[in-house]
Amino acid sequence: MAKDMVDLVADVRGTEEYDYLVDHCKAIIGQRVKNSREELILGYAELGEEITKNPLYKKFSKDNQAFLEGLFTDIGVGKRNGYYAIEFYRYIEANSTKQIDAKEGWEKTAGDLEEGENISWSKIKTLYLSDGKESVEPTMSEIAERIFLKYGLTDSKIIHTALGKLIARDE
Repeated sequence: MAKDMVDLVADVRGTEEYDYLVDHCKAIIGQRVKNSREELILGYAELGEEITKNPLYKKFSKDNQAFLEGLFTDIGVGKRNGYYAIEFYRYIEANSTKQIDAKEGWEKTAGDLEEGENISWSKIKTLYLSDGKESVEPTMSEIAERIFLKYGLTDSKIIHTALGKLIARDE
C-alpha cells in the first residue's frame, strides 16, 4: 500500500495541476511574509509617532534617558528598538514635505527605498538609521542634510554654506 502511495505522488509531481498548486502555495506564503514585514515596520513607525507626539515625551524626554528607557521597559520594547522607532518616525518626517501620520509617511517612504518588497525592519535599522544608541533628537544640520540629499542638492559648497548658517543660528 505504501508503495502505491509513493508511486501516486511520483505520478502527480511534475503535472501542470501539481505545479500550479505548488506555485500558488508559495505565493500565499510569500505574500503573507511580505505583509508581516510591512506591518512590523509600520508598527514601529506608529510607535515612534505615538511617543514623539505625546506631551509626556515632550516634557520629560529631553536629556532624560531614564524616562524613555522606563517607557520602553513598560511597553515591552527593547531599548534599542525603542530608540530606532523614534528615529525611524523622525526619518519619515524629515523625508516628507508636509505633516503626515506614520502610515502615510511609511507608504511614501517605502516607495523611495531601493529594497522594494525585500525591505525589513532589520534592513531599515542597518541601512537608514543610526546604531540605536545615539540621541533621538536630530540636530538642525542633520535634518537639513537629509533634506538636501532628498532633493538632490549634492554640491558640497552649497551644503556646507547652508549648514554653517543653520549651525550658527542654533548656537
